Amino acid sequence: MRPTRSRGCPGPPARGASHDTSAAARESENAHSPIGPYRPAADGAHHPNTVTPPIDPLTGLMTLPAWEEALEREHLRRSRYRRPVALMSVRVDALAAAEDRYGRAAADELLLATTQILRGTLRATDVVSRINETDFAVLLPETAAETMPLVADRIRDSARRWEGVPAELRLSLRVGWAVPDAFGDLRETLRDAERQQQPSEVLR
Repeated sequence: MRPTRSRGCPGPPARGASHDTSAAARESENAHSPIGPYRPAADGAHHPNTVTPPIDPLTGLMTLPAWEEALEREHLRRSRYRRPVALMSVRVDALAAAEDRYGRAAADELLLATTQILRGTLRATDVVSRINETDFAVLLPETAAETMPLVADRIRDSARRWEGVPAELRLSLRVGWAVPDAFGDLRETLRDAERQQQPSEVLR
């Protein structure tokens, strides 16, 4: 997989940018919001979280607000020292389907297994976050693009070998990665990583 490079510096959206208020846009926004439900509320209303804790109570990982702070710190470090960095996006496939078939505990088991795989595969200096219900983000300081395919493959391999309870429960992870240019926008780099995601099944 060829690495994607992005340009620019982190910052707010441009003034005057339009905002799509359609139902599809709201659904997309909810999918990338901080920790929330797998699906809309039963009454069909949108109930966004007003306050997101810095630590996810299930996995013990940082949530989106803490992740944003980590990105800002890394941006300042890179601006001063010109050091390499990579970003990785990991998505748990079919989480809602697992909950529907086996119950919420099974879905939580998949999230905890993903957390264990990431912690067991990555370095202590890598920053791991659960940024929404199905997605994890990883910041890998001092990491060149050449090393990232091996890291991604190790995570996919661990997911394929994982055995759940019940035995039919399977863990499928979509993993993508990207590296920024010298002054690249790290948020955009993470979006590049999301677009590069490949499921664990592709290597089976």
